[in-house]
Amino acid sequence: DVPLLTPNLAPAGCEFTVTSAVEALDAAVKEAEAANPDKPVRLIASSMGAYVAAVYASREDNEGRIDRMMLLAPTFRPSAVLDSLANELGVEFTEAFREDLGNHEEFPFVSCAAYVVHGYDDEAAPLDNSLTWVRDASVNMRTGATGMGVRKRPLVSAGAGDD
Repeated sequence: DVPLLTPNLAPAGCEFTVTSAVEALDAAVKEAEAANPDKPVRLIASSMGAYVAAVYASREDNEGRIDRMMLLAPTFRPSAVLDSLANELGVEFTEAFREDLGNHEEFPFVSCAAYVVHGYDDEAAPLDNSLTWVRDASVNMRTGATGMGVRKRPLVSAGAGDD
């Protein structure tokens, strides 16, 4: 009995950038809040969408709007992995997208509970970037960077391949 919204973060007629994707996610979150004011908003996202979700949740004006997040193979530090991601997905990132990345943190800090699932062998979005994000977020929360208590920041990693 849980409503699920699946917003298109790259609507037709719109230049796809992290900023435009965050705006599309904001509209979806507002829709979810309006339709279900008594239910917490939780985000599940993968790859570049997981990075967008983290950027969204990191914004000061969104503090407390997101209850928790599940990030699947997030593309943290996207400027360093954009070419390998484009090759794996078979897409081309525009110059506008690449320029817009400079407006966003490579490792956006979120204060809500966050869970990361990431494979060992992911070449497009390296596991090391997720490990860095989890470690840095945990340190920031323990040192009180946001004035909030320590929140769970687990990382689950699974390999795909012959061992």
